[in-house]
Amino acid sequence: MITERHPLQRRRIGPGLVWRHIVFGGVFPVDRIRDLLEATFGRDPESFDGRSLGSSALFAVVVTGDGRPLMRTLELSSAAWAAGRTLDPGPESPKWLRDYAGTFGATRLAAAEVIEADEDDQEAERLKKQDILVGSPVDGATFDDLIRVITQRLGVTAALGPQGLLVKSVQTSKTRQYAEDGTDFLNSFIVSDLERVADAVRDGQTGAALNAYLADREGERIDLRTRPHVVYDQVAPDRVPPGRWPTAPNRPLALSQQFAVDAIMAELAPASGLFAVNGPPGTGKTTMLRDLVAANVVERAIRLSKLPTTSAAFTGRHVWKTGTRTRVIGKWREDLTGFEMVVTSANNGAVANVTTEIPGRDALDPPWRDSASRSCRERRGGAARGRALRAQSDPAHAGDRDFHPRPGLARVGRQGQVARDGSVDRDPGTGSGRSAGTRPRHVRLRHDRAAHGGTYAPGGHSSGDPRTSRPHRPPPS
Repeated sequence: MITERHPLQRRRIGPGLVWRHIVFGGVFPVDRIRDLLEATFGRDPESFDGRSLGSSALFAVVVTGDGRPLMRTLELSSAAWAAGRTLDPGPESPKWLRDYAGTFGATRLAAAEVIEADEDDQEAERLKKQDILVGSPVDGATFDDLIRVITQRLGVTAALGPQGLLVKSVQTSKTRQYAEDGTDFLNSFIVSDLERVADAVRDGQTGAALNAYLADREGERIDLRTRPHVVYDQVAPDRVPPGRWPTAPNRPLALSQQFAVDAIMAELAPASGLFAVNGPPGTGKTTMLRDLVAANVVERAIRLSKLPTTSAAFTGRHVWKTGTRTRVIGKWREDLTGFEMVVTSANNGAVANVTTEIPGRDALDPPWRDSASRSCRERRGGAARGRALRAQSDPAHAGDRDFHPRPGLARVGRQGQVARDGSVDRDPGTGSGRSAGTRPRHVRLRHDRAAHGGTYAPGGHSSGDPRTSRPHRPPPS
């Protein structure tokens, strides 16, 4: 903990702020792990980078301004654990990297015992009643013991030679002095997920996509130069999905883009699997993804439109509690699921490019851009419609203030009045969804309103934007 003589105590601290310290203990050069791996497996012939890899640490933990470690923030280095397992039992053993959770967890428990609070620590007990787990105040000797325990448990004393501390001290608000974050980046945040994947593979509980990704044999390769009919057959008009991104009619997808969209929807819409699309930057992968998103949304809307009633979309209810509140949602029919889309990448910039470019207004071409802006303005006042639909599909929402028991009716609150044609009437004088002093009206929602963003209109009729739903024909080849 920081003593009165510590230089940090002479730093000025703002009102309402406290010190918070992220302590990295048992510092070692990452080069030593590389040396260990090269000694065990041999040098990578494709690696020509001999630069230093910097430093890492055996553990990280957040310490409060009064010197107490936050127990849930204690994080151990998975790289150091793997280095120890490479030494013993070694890669020849079937137990080499097995039981990460068990062996790693046992080391963490031993480390936690070094810094945990004493039984008669009244301040720790007081915080525990607030679900805040802290240890006893620590000093340099405590961290020396922690380094020694972890080093011995992992068996890396000679290989890594960890020693010393690195401390990052920051000022934070008093409301965040017990926040349990800050040590996440010592390890990869997907380590536990990879462990789950490894367990699933061993148990034979993997899906088609993961099996295809892990397969060591490729499927049949087709040389399109000798078999061009494969492309032409896939982009035939009857193979093109009915949904298309609202772009200018004179800017259709290129042949390879349309082929990818058609093939993905044909192969993955009815079943699980994996489809790879490769291309350097600027070749239209994001443009292709837009049409794929539109095709996916419209396909789901088509299935929704075939339902006789809105309630037919649900097969039951899922109920759970958070604190004192009971939460209830309807369970979708199985044929209405599977349309979820996740954008992921090892490159954060690639994800940002896709997730910011696709929903952007500039991604729409005239004349749809202006009509989309109008539609967005209208939907800002339509919150009551969504509550009415939830109430109609699930009686658990009958107590909501915007629910009216008659089917197809909604009590419209301050956000906007829903007219019979589905538009929103906002009062220009008050800026609210109803005139000052007026009571909410009961209005009937049209049964033929299209679904927007996965919501569903009363009466069971749902579709995407008619512009995105129109058939798209590829350019003549």
